[in-house]
Amino acid sequence: MLKESLCNLRKVKPLVLSITNAVTINDCANAIISIGASAVMTSEVLEIKDLVKISSSVNINIGTVNKKSFKLMKEAVSCAKKNKKPLVLDLVGLGASKYRAKVVKKLIKDNAFSVLKGNASEIKALICIKQKNFLKNSSGVDARNEDKIEKISDLEKSEVQGFLFSVKNIAKKFECTIVITGAIDLIISENSIYVVENGHSMMSKVCGTGCILSGIIAAFLGANTLKDKKNIEELSLAA
Repeated sequence: MLKESLCNLRKVKPLVLSITNAVTINDCANAIISIGASAVMTSEVLEIKDLVKISSSVNINIGTVNKKSFKLMKEAVSCAKKNKKPLVLDLVGLGASKYRAKVVKKLIKDNAFSVLKGNASEIKALICIKQKNFLKNSSGVDARNEDKIEKISDLEKSEVQGFLFSVKNIAKKFECTIVITGAIDLIISENSIYVVENGHSMMSKVCGTGCILSGIIAAFLGANTLKDKKNIEELSLAA
């Protein structure tokens, strides 16, 4: 699956439109280009319609969201849905502030996203939004120690199984795939859970690896024909 998807990506060379974290925008562009795709970034709402039309997919990251960029993101979501372009949302720092929770709640209300991505704490904050609650004791953009899923055996813990059950419900509600990053990465749909063990502890010492992953996922989604929602989790796994 990976070889086929990667070959197709390099053949198609999808254009990924990113409205991303100002801290890592250059890293994300370089990563997208390095795998054989093409990158375009913007901070201007007046060109969103034109850029979405020519793009293969759209990648949105709330890492440095503000009033101006939120308006940009809303327009991008609307245009992407209208043009049937795959959408990825990186939930950076979700749970750190009520403003970010408000932003995400508005962005996801129309079930437009193919993939919602975050660490375990950010995904728990997403669940809290659904429950009209707010995650307490946030660690900013890092996962809280009590939320981390660090090895496959952790998946057998009752509290983790309860969490994953809630994540599956979120995936069903928003008709999307959920990607949980960490020491092991989890790719979750309504009916399936994939476990990816390709990470390294050094990745937590480098700013932007998660942001880069979002761009790469968007590139794979944009390059491969998505006939139905079931294919999205496979392409996310390939990324």
